[in-house]
Formats: sequence, structure tokens, C-alpha cells
Amino acid sequence: MPELNSNAPPPQRKPLKPKKPYPDFPLFPHATRRWAKKICGKMHYFGPWDDPDAALKKYLEQRDELHAGRTPRAKADGLTVRELLNRFLTSKQNLVDTGELEPVSFFDYKEACRRVAESFGLDRLVLDLAADDFQGLRKTMAKTWGPVRLGAEIQRTRTIFKYGFDAGLIGRPVRYGPSFVKPSIRVLRKARADAGENLFKELPVRKAGKSVAKEWPFFVQRMGVHLKLSLSGSELGLLLFR
Repeated sequence: MPELNSNAPPPQRKPLKPKKPYPDFPLFPHATRRWAKKICGKMHYFGPWDDPDAALKKYLEQRDELHAGRTPRAKADGLTVRELLNRFLTSKQNLVDTGELEPVSFFDYKEACRRVAESFGLDRLVLDLAADDFQGLRKTMAKTWGPVRLGAEIQRTRTIFKYGFDAGLIGRPVRYGPSFVKPSIRVLRKARADAGENLFKELPVRKAGKSVAKEWPFFVQRMGVHLKLSLSGSELGLLLFR
């Protein structure tokens, strides 16, 4: 009969998971001894079991980015997207007030700012934006519009960030990456050929007519702003981001 080894280590037991600090606590105790949450199909970890308050704080800081499918960036001081958009729109509003910019052009810039805010988030640092951010924005826009409109929207977006550098709000130009460019001349020529050379500047007309119906709500909204030439600076101020 074999002798029992008294020096053998005792069998390890699984760690006893802690209970949530309160029922509505948004995180759960993961087997890795960390507080975690599955977001957009991916597991994210926010801190050790013994510090649920710090884990919750980290989750709340990163929550908006994670639920939007974006990678959270490190927090730091600097110009945010919110501040850039508001300063840019204020500068354009001043041009409207002096008659140097048409309200319809202001509307186009405001729509471009709205898309930037929705894609990047208002609290992101401008200099934290990278090529993959702009690549994702371009991909979204390309699924919505044809090459003519796409080129115009890319140019407006670049104008927004160029303003930040020209105004001294950031210390270097924003890096868009190699993908955030207008469609090539070859692509534009093909689009015009497919449309039978019957293209408006901002409202492409396709043979099937589906693209016209897709663009029509925007066209009507844009023309509504154009007709309201008496739009005052105070009214435009209501369009800034809070």
C-alpha cells in the first residue's frame, strides 16, 4: 500500500467570486479576478475585485467609446473635438453675419461637424485622432453617397481640422492617413459616365432614380436653409455643440 505524501500541496480551489456592491452595478466579477463587462461582443476588464469603485470609474470613463465600437484613448489635456467644432462654427457664423458666407454653406459645414461628432465623439482629443478614425469615417460616408458628394464632404471635414491648426489651437496638423482622400478622377469620370453626364454639382442623378430619392431629403433641407437668407447670428449660435 503506497504511503501518502504529507508534503503534497493541497488541491487549489477556484476563487470565491465577490458579490456586486449593489444590484445595479454594471460590471460582473470575472474568473480572472477582475471586474468585467461584455460590450459589442468583446470582453473588457476594468480593475481587480478588491477595488470595485476604481473599476466602475474606469468603466464610466470609457463607456461611451466602447459602446460606440471605438478604442478608448488615454485621457490628457488638450483641444477636444467639441471645442474645435464650436470654434470652427463660430468663425463661420461670423462670416455669415458679415455677408461673406451664405447660410446654405454654413448648413453644409454644420452637417459636416455633426458627422465628425457622431463618428469620433465630442470628448476625444483632436490630436489623438489617427488614420483608422478617418478611414472609418470615410467608409461610412462612401456607403451613403456617390463619389461627387463624397469628395465634397471629405474636403469640408479636412477644412474643419485645418482650421484648428491655422488658428493655433493645435500644435501640428492632424494626420488623416493615406485613405482619407477624395475619389480619384478615374472614379469621378466613371460616375459621370454611369449617370449619362447628367449630374448636378451636389445631387447626382442616376439612371435608376434610386440615388435621387436617397439624396432628396438632404437636398430639400439644404434648399430650405438657402431660402432663409435672413438667418441671424444668434439663431446660428443655437446650432453649436453643448
